[in-house]
Amino acid sequence: MKKRYLTLLFFVTCDIIFSFLSLQISFLIVDVPSYEKIYNPILFTSLMLPVTIIFVFYVLKIYNILWRYSKYLESLKIIVATIISFVVLYISQMAIFDRQFEFAVYIIAFFLLNLLILSQRLVFKKFAVQYYESVKFSEKISNNTNLTGNVMLIGAGNAGEMIISEFSRKWKYRDCRIKCVIDDDVYKQGQYISGIKV
Repeated sequence: MKKRYLTLLFFVTCDIIFSFLSLQISFLIVDVPSYEKIYNPILFTSLMLPVTIIFVFYVLKIYNILWRYSKYLESLKIIVATIISFVVLYISQMAIFDRQFEFAVYIIAFFLLNLLILSQRLVFKKFAVQYYESVKFSEKISNNTNLTGNVMLIGAGNAGEMIISEFSRKWKYRDCRIKCVIDDDVYKQGQYISGIKV
């Protein structure tokens, strides 16, 4: 449960930083007039966008997604949530200040924000999957600590490569030798994975 809250805190913090950063970069690109002239709208927008993003992501349950198992639908959900957030931002800015920035500010900030958030989620997914697979593999192997002799590994994919590296790193598998790897993919046959022939 603690890990879940740390992950939530990590995502919320990154989303706040990314929304603020994307907005500031879009202000610089579009060359919005200096802070002295339109201080209130810039300050309002800089505070309102992160709050809106967090609220909309929470309502659409984006923070409840298990990114380890995510597909394209979750990425589409983020894009829809950012569209909703920018619409809310635009409407509230018009209602309070009766003015808006150039439309390019919103477009650039939207694309930058989606790029940052989706990139961060994809990187997180990659590391979460690797961590999860290595923990599960370690749990399975630790139940059988008397492994000795020659081993034939079935599968020359990511999991097979992880098993080979696990065997080479751990002292308790020093008496095991992975002699060959078997895979039904003809493109992998005859190739080497971590120095072992497929």
